[in-house]
Amino acid sequence: MTKWMTVWTLCFFAGCGNDSNPQTEVDARPQLDSGSGSGSGSGSGSSAITGYTMTTKTGSCDPLASPQVLPLGGFTHVTDIFNLPTAVPFWNQTAGRMAVAEQGQLFLFPASGATNITTLVDPVAIPSPSDPDGFIAPFWMFHLSYVSSRSEIRAAEASDHITVEWSDFAIGGVSADQTSHVTMQVKLFTTGVIELAYCQLDRGAQTADLASGSMAVIGIESPDGTLGVQAGAFTAGKASLATGYVFTPM
Repeated sequence: MTKWMTVWTLCFFAGCGNDSNPQTEVDARPQLDSGSGSGSGSGSGSSAITGYTMTTKTGSCDPLASPQVLPLGGFTHVTDIFNLPTAVPFWNQTAGRMAVAEQGQLFLFPASGATNITTLVDPVAIPSPSDPDGFIAPFWMFHLSYVSSRSEIRAAEASDHITVEWSDFAIGGVSADQTSHVTMQVKLFTTGVIELAYCQLDRGAQTADLASGSMAVIGIESPDGTLGVQAGAFTAGKASLATGYVFTPM
Protein backbone atom coordinates (compact mmCIF):
# COMPACT_ATOMS: atom_id res chain seq x y z
CA MET A 1 0.00 0.00 0.00
CA THR A 2 1.32 3.47 -0.83
CA LYS A 3 0.83 6.95 0.48
CA TRP A 4 1.91 10.40 -0.71
CA MET A 5 4.32 12.34 1.41
CA THR A 6 4.72 16.09 1.26
CA VAL A 7 7.77 18.12 2.20
CA TRP A 8 7.54 20.56 5.09
CA THR A 9 9.91 23.19 6.39
CA LEU A 10 11.11 22.77 9.96
CA CYS A 11 10.29 25.78 12.07
CA PHE A 12 11.96 26.37 15.42
CA PHE A 13 10.37 29.62 16.50
CA ALA A 14 7.31 30.01 18.69
CA GLY A 15 4.14 30.82 16.78
CA CYS A 16 5.29 29.67 13.33
CA GLY A 17 3.48 26.36 13.29
CA ASN A 18 1.56 23.77 15.30
CA ASP A 19 1.20 20.03 15.54
CA SER A 20 -1.89 19.73 13.34
CA ASN A 21 -0.38 21.80 10.52
CA PRO A 22 3.37 21.13 10.73
CA GLN A 23 4.51 24.09 8.61
CA THR A 24 4.00 25.92 5.34
CA GLU A 25 4.44 23.46 2.50
CA VAL A 26 7.36 24.50 0.34
CA ASP A 27 7.34 21.66 -2.19
CA ALA A 28 3.95 20.59 -3.43
CA ARG A 29 5.35 17.74 -5.49
CA PRO A 30 4.46 14.51 -3.69
CA GLN A 31 7.15 12.12 -2.54
CA LEU A 32 6.02 8.53 -2.90
CA ASP A 33 6.52 6.45 0.24
CA SER A 34 5.76 2.77 0.20
CA GLY A 35 6.13 2.45 3.96
CA SER A 36 8.74 -0.22 3.24
CA GLY A 37 11.31 1.12 0.80
CA SER A 38 14.77 2.63 1.33
CA GLY A 39 16.18 6.00 2.23
CA SER A 40 17.77 7.24 -0.97
CA GLY A 41 18.24 10.19 -3.28
CA SER A 42 20.82 11.88 -5.41
CA GLY A 43 23.14 14.81 -4.87
CA SER A 44 26.53 15.54 -3.44
CA GLY A 45 28.34 18.12 -1.38
CA SER A 46 31.36 20.14 -2.43
CA SER A 47 33.69 17.98 -0.30
CA ALA A 48 32.56 14.38 -0.07
CA ILE A 49 32.98 12.57 3.23
CA THR A 50 34.47 9.13 2.67
CA GLY A 51 34.49 8.01 6.28
CA TYR A 52 34.06 8.94 9.93
CA THR A 53 36.04 8.33 13.08
CA MET A 54 34.00 7.38 16.14
CA THR A 55 34.85 8.49 19.66
CA THR A 56 32.94 8.58 22.93
CA LYS A 57 32.19 11.46 25.27
CA THR A 58 30.39 11.99 28.54
CA GLY A 59 26.68 11.63 27.90
CA SER A 60 24.86 14.95 27.63
CA CYS A 61 21.39 15.70 26.24
CA ASP A 62 20.26 19.09 24.97
CA PRO A 63 17.42 20.82 26.80
CA LEU A 64 14.95 21.53 23.99
CA ALA A 65 13.32 24.94 24.36
CA SER A 66 10.11 25.28 22.31
CA PRO A 67 10.85 22.26 20.09
CA GLN A 68 8.83 21.43 17.00
CA VAL A 69 6.87 18.17 17.22
CA LEU A 70 7.09 15.98 14.11
CA PRO A 71 4.00 13.74 13.88
CA LEU A 72 4.45 10.06 13.03
CA GLY A 73 2.32 8.39 10.37
CA GLY A 74 0.31 5.64 12.01
CA PHE A 75 0.56 3.29 9.04
CA THR A 76 4.11 4.05 7.90
CA HIS A 77 5.66 4.53 11.37
CA VAL A 78 7.73 7.41 10.01
CA THR A 79 7.30 11.18 9.89
CA ASP A 80 6.75 13.14 6.71
CA ILE A 81 9.87 14.53 5.04
CA PHE A 82 11.05 17.82 6.54
CA ASN A 83 13.46 20.38 5.09
CA LEU A 84 16.38 20.98 7.42
CA PRO A 85 16.79 24.64 8.44
CA THR A 86 20.50 24.29 7.64
CA ALA A 87 22.04 21.79 5.24
CA VAL A 88 24.61 19.41 6.75
CA PRO A 89 27.28 17.21 5.15
CA PHE A 90 26.47 13.48 5.29
CA TRP A 91 28.85 11.04 3.62
CA ASN A 92 29.13 12.03 -0.08
CA GLN A 93 25.96 14.14 0.00
CA THR A 94 24.73 17.41 1.39
CA ALA A 95 21.63 16.61 3.40
CA GLY A 96 18.81 19.13 3.08
CA ARG A 97 15.88 16.96 4.20
CA MET A 98 15.13 14.38 6.85
CA ALA A 99 12.54 11.92 8.09
CA VAL A 100 12.40 10.16 11.46
CA ALA A 101 11.32 6.54 11.99
CA GLU A 102 9.66 5.12 15.07
CA GLN A 103 12.24 2.31 15.17
CA GLY A 104 15.06 4.70 16.04
CA GLN A 105 16.44 5.88 12.71
CA LEU A 106 16.98 9.36 11.33
CA PHE A 107 17.03 9.31 7.51
CA LEU A 108 18.87 12.09 5.67
CA PHE A 109 18.29 13.05 2.02
CA PRO A 110 19.60 15.64 -0.44
CA ALA A 111 17.56 18.83 -0.78
CA SER A 112 15.88 17.48 -3.93
CA GLY A 113 15.33 14.15 -5.62
CA ALA A 114 13.23 11.04 -5.08
CA THR A 115 13.02 9.43 -1.66
CA ASN A 116 11.75 6.04 -0.59
CA ILE A 117 11.84 5.17 3.10
CA THR A 118 12.19 1.72 4.65
CA THR A 119 10.51 1.12 7.98
CA LEU A 120 9.49 -1.84 10.14
CA VAL A 121 12.35 -4.18 9.33
CA ASP A 122 14.58 -6.17 11.66
CA PRO A 123 17.83 -4.33 12.44
CA VAL A 124 21.05 -5.64 10.92
CA ALA A 125 24.71 -4.86 11.52
CA ILE A 126 26.07 -1.73 9.82
CA PRO A 127 26.87 -1.46 6.96
CA SER A 128 24.47 -3.67 5.07
CA PRO A 129 23.55 -3.65 1.36
CA SER A 130 19.93 -4.36 2.26
CA ASP A 131 17.40 -1.59 2.88
CA PRO A 132 17.30 0.80 4.64
CA ASP A 133 20.28 3.01 3.75
CA GLY A 134 21.37 6.57 4.49
CA PHE A 135 20.51 6.80 8.16
CA ILE A 136 21.69 7.55 11.68
CA ALA A 137 20.61 5.03 14.30
CA PRO A 138 20.98 5.91 17.98
CA PHE A 139 18.90 2.83 18.94
CA TRP A 140 17.54 0.88 15.95
CA MET A 141 15.29 -1.74 17.52
CA PHE A 142 12.29 -3.47 16.00
CA HIS A 143 10.22 -3.13 19.15
CA LEU A 144 11.03 0.46 19.97
CA SER A 145 7.51 1.83 20.22
CA TYR A 146 5.69 5.14 20.09
CA VAL A 147 3.12 5.44 22.89
CA SER A 148 0.39 7.82 21.78
CA SER A 149 -0.36 9.18 25.25
CA ARG A 150 3.19 10.37 25.90
CA SER A 151 5.73 9.87 23.10
CA GLU A 152 6.89 12.59 20.70
CA ILE A 153 9.48 13.11 18.03
CA ARG A 154 10.85 16.61 18.57
CA ALA A 155 13.36 18.84 16.81
CA ALA A 156 15.11 22.06 17.80
CA GLU A 157 17.93 24.22 16.45
CA ALA A 158 20.92 25.56 18.36
CA SER A 159 23.59 27.95 17.10
CA ASP A 160 25.68 25.26 15.42
CA HIS A 161 23.52 22.13 15.28
CA ILE A 162 20.08 20.59 14.98
CA THR A 163 18.80 18.19 17.63
CA VAL A 164 16.28 15.45 16.89
CA GLU A 165 14.79 13.63 19.87
CA TRP A 166 12.75 10.48 20.41
CA SER A 167 10.98 11.49 23.61
CA ASP A 168 9.60 8.90 26.05
CA PHE A 169 9.32 5.87 23.76
CA ALA A 170 8.89 2.30 25.06
CA ILE A 171 10.58 -1.05 24.52
CA GLY A 172 9.24 -4.57 24.86
CA GLY A 173 7.84 -7.26 22.59
CA VAL A 174 4.86 -7.20 20.27
CA SER A 175 3.13 -5.01 22.85
CA ALA A 176 5.03 -2.03 24.23
CA ASP A 177 5.94 -2.17 27.91
CA GLN A 178 4.55 1.17 29.01
CA THR A 179 6.52 1.00 32.25
CA SER A 180 9.69 1.44 30.15
CA HIS A 181 10.91 4.87 29.07
CA VAL A 182 13.49 5.62 26.35
CA THR A 183 14.56 9.14 25.31
CA MET A 184 17.52 9.74 22.99
CA GLN A 185 18.91 12.42 20.72
CA VAL A 186 20.79 12.85 17.45
CA LYS A 187 22.72 16.10 17.02
CA LEU A 188 23.59 17.20 13.47
CA PHE A 189 26.37 19.78 13.37
CA THR A 190 26.99 22.07 10.41
CA THR A 191 30.58 20.76 10.32
CA GLY A 192 29.30 17.26 9.52
CA VAL A 193 29.91 15.96 13.04
CA ILE A 194 27.13 13.70 14.37
CA GLU A 195 26.51 13.06 18.06
CA LEU A 196 24.28 10.49 19.76
CA ALA A 197 23.08 10.97 23.33
CA TYR A 198 20.88 8.96 25.69
CA CYS A 199 18.66 10.85 28.09
CA GLN A 200 16.46 8.10 29.56
CA LEU A 201 16.86 4.30 29.44
CA ASP A 202 14.39 2.99 32.01
CA ARG A 203 13.83 -0.72 31.40
CA GLY A 204 10.45 -1.00 33.12
CA ALA A 205 9.53 -4.70 33.34
CA GLN A 206 12.12 -5.61 30.69
CA THR A 207 15.61 -6.94 31.28
CA ALA A 208 18.47 -4.47 31.75
CA ASP A 209 20.28 -5.77 28.67
CA LEU A 210 17.31 -4.93 26.42
CA ALA A 211 17.35 -1.30 27.54
CA SER A 212 21.09 -1.04 26.94
CA GLY A 213 21.20 -2.42 23.41
CA SER A 214 21.09 -6.23 23.34
CA MET A 215 18.53 -6.14 20.53
CA ALA A 216 19.51 -2.81 18.98
CA VAL A 217 21.97 -1.48 16.40
CA ILE A 218 23.77 1.85 16.95
CA GLY A 219 25.66 3.65 14.21
CA ILE A 220 25.54 5.47 10.88
CA GLU A 221 25.27 4.16 7.31
CA SER A 222 25.99 5.79 3.96
CA PRO A 223 23.24 6.55 1.42
CA ASP A 224 24.24 3.61 -0.79
CA GLY A 225 24.61 1.19 2.11
CA THR A 226 28.23 0.29 1.34
CA LEU A 227 29.88 2.20 4.18
CA GLY A 228 29.13 2.60 7.84
CA VAL A 229 30.47 3.11 11.33
CA GLN A 230 28.96 1.03 14.10
CA ALA A 231 29.03 1.63 17.84
CA GLY A 232 27.26 -1.61 18.62
CA ALA A 233 25.09 -4.37 17.21
CA PHE A 234 23.00 -6.55 19.51
CA THR A 235 25.39 -5.89 22.37
CA ALA A 236 24.23 -4.98 25.86
CA GLY A 237 25.84 -1.93 27.43
CA LYS A 238 26.32 0.04 24.22
CA ALA A 239 23.47 2.41 25.08
CA SER A 240 24.18 4.27 28.31
CA LEU A 241 23.24 7.55 29.93
CA ALA A 242 26.89 8.03 30.82
CA THR A 243 28.26 7.75 27.28
CA GLY A 244 27.59 9.62 24.05
CA TYR A 245 29.00 8.81 20.61
CA VAL A 246 30.69 11.30 18.30
CA PHE A 247 31.13 10.62 14.56
CA THR A 248 33.66 13.01 13.02
CA PRO A 249 34.24 13.26 9.23
CA MET A 250 37.67 12.11 8.14
